[in-house]
Amino acid sequence: MFNPENGFVGYVETVSLVDEKFGKQTNYSTFKGYVYRKFKAKIKTARKIHVKKDQIKVEDFKKISVKNVKTSTTKRMGI
Repeated sequence: MFNPENGFVGYVETVSLVDEKFGKQTNYSTFKGYVYRKFKAKIKTARKIHVKKDQIKVEDFKKISVKNVKTSTTKRMGI
């Protein structure tokens, strides 16, 4: 449950886990409202990714942009 790689898909999966653990039926709306009020948790969805996106170019861009940020901050600080 506390492992970040093994998260819940959504409230439905969480409700079924609670039902199994405590042996009671829980209403989806009630459970969702409780989780939001108590933990401020919302259902998260991933952003869309373009089908033709080139992962190698993305990694190259990240490397270049990190170098540019480092040089621009050192210039501003007078180092």
